[in-house]
Amino acid sequence: MTRFFFFVAFCFSVPAFANVNGTHLQNFNPTTNGLDFVSVQSSKTLPASHFNLGIYFDYAANSLPFFKAPGVPNTQKFSEPNDRLVTAHASIGYGILDNWDVGLSVPYILSQDIDDSTQLGSYDETGVTEFRINSKYRVWSQDNMGLAFIGSMNFDRIKNNPFSGSDAGATWNIEAAYDYQINPELLWGFNLGYRFSDSGGTIPDTGVTPLGDQLIYSTALSYKYAPWDTSFIGELYGSDLTESAIIPTDRKLNNLEVIFAARKTVYNKISAVAGLGTQLYRGLASPDLRLF
Repeated sequence: MTRFFFFVAFCFSVPAFANVNGTHLQNFNPTTNGLDFVSVQSSKTLPASHFNLGIYFDYAANSLPFFKAPGVPNTQKFSEPNDRLVTAHASIGYGILDNWDVGLSVPYILSQDIDDSTQLGSYDETGVTEFRINSKYRVWSQDNMGLAFIGSMNFDRIKNNPFSGSDAGATWNIEAAYDYQINPELLWGFNLGYRFSDSGGTIPDTGVTPLGDQLIYSTALSYKYAPWDTSFIGELYGSDLTESAIIPTDRKLNNLEVIFAARKTVYNKISAVAGLGTQLYRGLASPDLRLF
């Protein structure tokens, strides 16, 4: 299994040459264990010696940061998307003990389609944006509720990323995950955590200072409709900077998004997931429309 982790990392080792998303700006992050929700963590972990393989494809419209300039209008409109981003998220999760699992996630930009790149924070390139490793340990559980702690690290692979800065280190995330089984069909989950940023130096001529630490939070509901063997999921996730940053943009520097999804078991242990989402306000990397 360890060799398989290294194989996955090697196969997706091409760096991205875009400052569009990744680390702070990778808002959509599916879980590596594939349990209960889409991007929100429940307290549950993979059983010992079990693994989960997953791949998501994510389309985001008008998600690129727009930088203000005199006399230059923002061409990002919901009805007429100006920039479109397609990303794949490959992941693997593995249960070490019945209450402890680990995972690796690799987001990869497949394509960027930009009508007007004036003042957009992007280069028209593709590749890996980051590596993310995580570990979750369930510390407490009862029949209808549980609590787990999650630690994760993001390794930025984006060249000349002004939001991380030059020679930036890894980003550390610590979260608590709580879930409550309201009834046999309805599960609620809540995550709260903190993102520690080892930001690098300001990259000259960008007008951007690297982003600092963030408060991260999310919540989700999952309703299991047994006759269809399908779960209907709603999630809300966001982040708030705890330090000031200078970014010449017309967007807020925090994020808040909502997604709705359906997950169906199609064969034995194979599930298919589809959904859509949008920003609740115009955050730094929040799209007008997200399809996955």
